[in-house]
Amino acid sequence: MIGGKSMEYWMKCLRLLHKSRRLRYDEFFRIQLKCIFFVVVSSLSTVVFPSFVSKIIDQGIGARNFTNICLFSFLLMLSGVVMVVANYAYQMSFFKFSQKIVLELKEMVFEKLLKTNINFWSEHSAGDMLKILESDISAIQSMFTRSISTIVSSSFMFLVVAGYLIYLHFTIGVLLIITTLIIIFVQREFGKRLEKIVYPLRDEIGRFTAFSNQVLNNIINIEMVGDTERISKQYICMNKSIIQSSIKQIRMVTVLQNFISSYSIFSLFIVMFIGAKAVIEGSMTVGALVSLTMYTQWLLGPLMSLGNAYSEFKSNMPLFTRILEVLENNETIREGVVFPNQNLKGRIVFENVDFGYEKGIEVLKQFNLIVEPGKVIGITGRNGCGKTTLFRLLLRMCEPNAGKISLDGICIKEYSIEFLTRQVGCLLQDGFLMSGSLRQVVDIEGKHSDIEIERMMQNFCLSSRDFPQGLDTIIGENNLNLSGGQVQKIALTRLFLQDNCIYLLDEPTAAIDLKAEDKICTSICQLLKNKTAIIISHRERILSICDQTIYLTGREQE
Repeated sequence: MIGGKSMEYWMKCLRLLHKSRRLRYDEFFRIQLKCIFFVVVSSLSTVVFPSFVSKIIDQGIGARNFTNICLFSFLLMLSGVVMVVANYAYQMSFFKFSQKIVLELKEMVFEKLLKTNINFWSEHSAGDMLKILESDISAIQSMFTRSISTIVSSSFMFLVVAGYLIYLHFTIGVLLIITTLIIIFVQREFGKRLEKIVYPLRDEIGRFTAFSNQVLNNIINIEMVGDTERISKQYICMNKSIIQSSIKQIRMVTVLQNFISSYSIFSLFIVMFIGAKAVIEGSMTVGALVSLTMYTQWLLGPLMSLGNAYSEFKSNMPLFTRILEVLENNETIREGVVFPNQNLKGRIVFENVDFGYEKGIEVLKQFNLIVEPGKVIGITGRNGCGKTTLFRLLLRMCEPNAGKISLDGICIKEYSIEFLTRQVGCLLQDGFLMSGSLRQVVDIEGKHSDIEIERMMQNFCLSSRDFPQGLDTIIGENNLNLSGGQVQKIALTRLFLQDNCIYLLDEPTAAIDLKAEDKICTSICQLLKNKTAIIISHRERILSICDQTIYLTGREQE
């Protein structure tokens, strides 16, 4: 019943889990066999359960034999207890296993996202990635656990029950099996139509999530520029479109489920019409008719379970596609193998570097630059001329189309990412800060004392006394409880507490008032002593501490 493409995606995810050593094949199948064992025990007890009802009626009540009534009633109860215990055992096993799957997949996706380059984010939205982490992975967890065992156990139970129905009454058994095959065929056709709806809906939800995420992260700015009415109309329009598509999907799923449920009515009609006639003719006992009726319902259970598993695989195919698209994406920062046991001297060389974000549009053309160890180079120029691009290339967020970038004579591609991260410190123009206590924000590795943190803060006209709870003050999401100048000063404190060999500073004083700028520039100059640094800025004071200033025009160096 399960489509080949669905199983292909399922196997790809399992292969990636095995390759990452998070979930070995042998561990996966061992847990699956354990779960299937409990499912089979539960299924067998379910199958034999109605037979004891038949024996109680025919060999107990019909024969007026109290001993048989007691015996078969006890066996009925025993099979019921076994069924309940086995159900509990496999449900708990599935739950624990599914949580492990979710944990490992989320960690794999999150770690992959942390290694992606700028090309990846030009094609994928943060909202879509957030949806994958928050809901998509959780939605497919049962496909690695319950769904597989359900397919095995339901198929097993269906075959056993179908065989026993034929044994009890050949005509009834054959008619019910034919009816079942018709149900399966219709279900497959509905599944194909459902697949055509699910993919566009999934993309639409991804765009809506990205839009909502962007609005919520910038809601204060939207209110300040007076754009709330337009944003509200756009939100309502997108929301209505998703609701209409969701209703269409649910309508198809509901029709399919009710069509399958109609099997119960039709099968009961077959059993009662033919079975009652057989009882009158004496070819069937009343107890057999009652158990036949119960077995008919047991036949529906596996059918419904198989149908649900099929629908789940079909509905979740877009989720598999999105998750695999992230895990198999090649737009990542390539890991190097060079990890020197000593710090870099700091010689930076750009040699005939070409780069463009879009094909045919080059930001840098035959760009050359040499920064000697211990030198501070200033870079200025018009917007869009490639200043920030130089930092992205040095940090390997993107790769040059041609040319070479080297540190201490070794191509940066050869260095380990971890080594580069330890050696190169970067201050972004917006002074990005993660939420947390002020102490956690400035001291990332937690290795500095409060006195050391305070001393570094004073270099940037900042003090813990400026904050309500000192170093324990919580820096909120999007830094809304801070001014732009405070954000930049905290970011500078964090940067220089790391004590890197090379520093990259993008507009480090852009949000700082002129009075504080002079002292901060003096502090930066002192802290950069014997360090290699590149400073991007349009402000004369910070450029005055540089050994050389380069003006970029967009394609060439002046």
